[in-house]
Amino acid sequence: MPELAAGIVRWVGLLGLMGLAGPAVLDGWILRGEVAPIAGPGHWRRSRALTVAGGLVLALGALVGALIAAWEVTGGRPEILCRYFVATRTGRAALVQAAVGVVGAALATAGWPRAGTPRRWWILPGLAGAGAVVWNSHAGIRGGSALLVDGVHVVAVAFWIGGLLRLALLDWQRLGQLAVPSASAADAATPAGNAPLHPSAPADQGVPAALALLPPMIRRFSNLGALAVLLIATSGILAARRNLYGADALLRSPYGQALLVKLLLVAVVLAIAAVNLFALRPWLERRAAAGRSGEGGGAVLEPASEPRRVAAIVRRLVRAEALAALAVLLASGILAVLPPADRPAAATEPVTWRVEVAGVPVELALEPGGRGEVTLSARSLGQAALARGAVRLDMPEHPMGLYQVTLSPPAGRATGALEARAVLPMPGAWQLSWTLALEDGRQETAVTTFEAAGAPGNQRQGRLSLRAAYQSTAGAVQATVALAGLLEAAVLVVLGWRRLWPIPFAAGLIALGAGAWLLGQVAWIDAYPTTDVPNPLPSTPAVVERGRQVFATHCAACHGPEGRGDGPAAAGMLPPPADLTGVHTRQHTDGDLYWWITHGIDGTAMPAFGDVLTEEERWAVIRFIRQLGR
Repeated sequence: MPELAAGIVRWVGLLGLMGLAGPAVLDGWILRGEVAPIAGPGHWRRSRALTVAGGLVLALGALVGALIAAWEVTGGRPEILCRYFVATRTGRAALVQAAVGVVGAALATAGWPRAGTPRRWWILPGLAGAGAVVWNSHAGIRGGSALLVDGVHVVAVAFWIGGLLRLALLDWQRLGQLAVPSASAADAATPAGNAPLHPSAPADQGVPAALALLPPMIRRFSNLGALAVLLIATSGILAARRNLYGADALLRSPYGQALLVKLLLVAVVLAIAAVNLFALRPWLERRAAAGRSGEGGGAVLEPASEPRRVAAIVRRLVRAEALAALAVLLASGILAVLPPADRPAAATEPVTWRVEVAGVPVELALEPGGRGEVTLSARSLGQAALARGAVRLDMPEHPMGLYQVTLSPPAGRATGALEARAVLPMPGAWQLSWTLALEDGRQETAVTTFEAAGAPGNQRQGRLSLRAAYQSTAGAVQATVALAGLLEAAVLVVLGWRRLWPIPFAAGLIALGAGAWLLGQVAWIDAYPTTDVPNPLPSTPAVVERGRQVFATHCAACHGPEGRGDGPAAAGMLPPPADLTGVHTRQHTDGDLYWWITHGIDGTAMPAFGDVLTEEERWAVIRFIRQLGR
């Protein structure tokens, strides 16, 4: 399966990014100050080696992925293969990613400290690596806001999962055997905050490191994880809005199915992280408090095996979360090489085929509908009628699992045919496997193919507009309630996080989701490639008059002479023509209206006028529409 192989290569590159960023995050930002003694001499050497290896693997993943793509495009011809890396954007992006990885590895080889905490600027190679990965992706091709959103997403993933993977590789056995001197001994031996680790000793000589240092380390990493998850969730929602046109794409397209798998794996990671936050962290803090209460006074003595048990419990949970995170990265790698399902397919012309079922001629038909919908039908042309049937839909180039519909007689119509409705979630080559049975029990399967184009009218991108929400009284009320709910939810989340109260924290998260959904209902509106294009024509009487003439000729029959959606041709239309004097029109830019006039609106009776009206006529009619209802 080409997608799986390319996805694994992409996964290898993501692992390289985690290796490049993770040690700098953990060592430079988490293991500082009071928790620095966790890291022994061998820790710094391993961090340096992981950073070097991460940079090289990041470069290798980019080059291998580009080489595979180039081989498919050029047929493996060496004279063209080299030009691919220079003459194509994909090749150049791969070279940039490889260069960033090699430079990061070289810097770590020459400058990573051989002992002691690295400086915080060591996260810069990780940031550069994340930027290179995003540039070498779908978002890099789209540019603009897609580049920014995916950049935030990948940086947050690199810092959180990269740091988590490095945390999983700590020397946990050593940590369970060492102790931090008690406060009095530490003050006498070393400056404050620099107490060294020593072989585990009785409680009156020191506090086990697993009890003294793990709680603040887990607390710091939890804070990093919370911020990262917030950024990942926000950017992920925006990316999904951009890459999926609707629920059909989520359920039926390879991209949507891969995203669902990734979300399930992310849920596993978050569940383990919640255990670490609300169960492990309070337990560690209680154990640490009990250990401190016994210092010097002999009131509480930890058994020699207790620190090792604590370290083992933390190690198992951290490594379980890390393994789940590796699975998330694999799903992300596969997702990155699949084509986004940002618009449904459009079968623009009816298609018919003639086949035979056990010698009986049968006519198969595909009738296009709106928004990727098609009607499939089978009709016997012989003496024997069809009793039942089913159609399996596949995309040979993008395997997507079982997608099958059952053919049945249409309700309320005696047509003699069997019919079924289906949705084509993405454009491309489709294969239909028709399994048909006659009334006498004979059955055969026929295979047909056709090409579905993309529906240009669905190239929506979406944008958040509070101004659009406040165009109506109902929208203003809902937006205000949603904003107030978001503020209250944020307070609950912060309170639950700081006090380690799982119920307020969970309630806050649910309220955040509900508030965001409420706000999105009124403030999130569709956007298109021309959304931000300004109207080039001035709003002069002459331009408005020209627009009125165009409107009277091409639009008034449906929308009515005053644009209220009550024209003579509007009767029976579902959905009815839009009322151009209402709030909906004011919520959208001139560029949105231009896109709809040019390409039509899929699933409605609104036709495309791109081949009927000139650009100037389209912009002029928009100037007239803006005068309606004033």
